[in-house]
Amino acid sequence: MRHLIVTLLSLFIFGACSKSPEQLISIDNAWLREAPPGATALAGYLTIHNHNSEDLSLNNAVSEDFGRIEFHQSLEEDGVYKMIPHTHLNIPANGQLALAPASYHLMMIDPKRTLTAGDEVSLSLNFSADVSMTVVMPVTKATHTEDHSHHHH
Repeated sequence: MRHLIVTLLSLFIFGACSKSPEQLISIDNAWLREAPPGATALAGYLTIHNHNSEDLSLNNAVSEDFGRIEFHQSLEEDGVYKMIPHTHLNIPANGQLALAPASYHLMMIDPKRTLTAGDEVSLSLNFSADVSMTVVMPVTKATHTEDHSHHHH
């Protein structure tokens, strides 16, 4: 009986550890807002889906096209938008987190090149549980219907 328990426990641990990042996390709707020439920061958006039975956190984001990337949240108080910086972003177990205009977003600071609509940026995302993923974000023009509150950085 003890041998059976050890075998089952080993299979469970091996199975849990053998999941690839793509089995734990998926990302869609990734895009980067085009900014005017000379802009010192651009806003990036995406939706992160956590397919894991435990919460995950997005701890770091890196791109060769930017000096640094921060996590921000736009909040409206009395008609005034504020930017709240976060050290990490939580993605609930079997849930999702949408980074979208007027909400959580990636503040991509110190662009290394001028990015215009049609360009693409490669972004490495580093999560808890030692999970990393790379996503390609297309640069798109802002539309009239989008909230422009985060332009006040």
